[in-house]
Amino acid sequence: MPVSKILFVSHGAALGGSPISCYNLMKNLNRDKFTPVFVSGEQGPILERALSLGITSYVIDKKGWLGLGYIGGFYKILKKERIDLLHLNTLTSYYKYPALAAKLCGIPIVWLVREDPESKRGKRLFPWIKRLADIIVTVSYDTRDKMFPQAIPPNVRVVHNGIDLQEFRPRPNDFLRRKFNISAQVKLVGTISSLEERKGVEYLLRAVPLIKKHCTDFRLMVIGEDRSRRQNYLHKMQQIIEEEGIGPDVILTGALENIPAVMNSLDIFVLPSLWEGLARTLLEALACGKPIVATKAGGNPEQVENGVNGFLTPLKDPTGLAEAIISLLVNDEQRLKFGKAARKKAEGEFDLNNNVAQIENIYHQLSG
Repeated sequence: MPVSKILFVSHGAALGGSPISCYNLMKNLNRDKFTPVFVSGEQGPILERALSLGITSYVIDKKGWLGLGYIGGFYKILKKERIDLLHLNTLTSYYKYPALAAKLCGIPIVWLVREDPESKRGKRLFPWIKRLADIIVTVSYDTRDKMFPQAIPPNVRVVHNGIDLQEFRPRPNDFLRRKFNISAQVKLVGTISSLEERKGVEYLLRAVPLIKKHCTDFRLMVIGEDRSRRQNYLHKMQQIIEEEGIGPDVILTGALENIPAVMNSLDIFVLPSLWEGLARTLLEALACGKPIVATKAGGNPEQVENGVNGFLTPLKDPTGLAEAIISLLVNDEQRLKFGKAARKKAEGEFDLNNNVAQIENIYHQLSG
């Protein structure tokens, strides 16, 4: 069978869930069957990692009038690299331009949807996806059902994100305790996310005074950064911390590297999001055997089984978050039980090897 060349497009190259998922797929492709080529809309760590693997990579960041700069740039690469298939990595306006270029070249398109299809951006792009994508892949059943509430077209697939179960596995680690000089007697409750409205970290901060009424030997670790220019959400969080008087109880770490060590430093992982497709940080927490508290947002219930490997709470509910966290803080046996169930869930449903195999099967369907 001839080797197919696939052009992977990611609008971002930061160490976020979407670019990382794209990188992991390229890294683990069967190179006897597929050769990846990568295009990013910006410079960044994911582009550097792709280059380090020997993947031919480009940056296309000049939009031009009506997007003609984008379209022309992608058209040239599709022709130059003799691309057989285009893989679009998520749902932002950047992706319609390589899709149009691929249509001009007669190249089939696999379009992944990781973003909220009910957002303004999702609704605006939905007609483009329906017209241009040969196969639409959603990362959760929740995303699929929200995109197609009436009837699911035959070209739609659901493929859950996967996680490297060797890179992320349960290993005792005191990285955070050493870095921030925290006693071994203090339980670490943590979230790892970009700092933005959608992630709902403000509601987790509001839960801290409620937790303190029952438990005092804990710290809330907020791991991540506000990537926006004005950093309005970070300022909002800092204001809440001051208003609630919880400065000694909360550590804003900023962005940290070595996420496996960070995750394994935590006793409880929390994701208070208002929406998720299929959260990478939840996959990392599952794989590291962490008990989880998460909101009933998007694909979270497809990862967290309430009362089995964690607790699910309503959105925007500090009281619900506090009650779930308190339950885990005061019950060592329950934390251990949930942690073991979390790892089992990761092994059974979210192995990266299975994720890659499912995507490769889709490529075979289009390439013959």
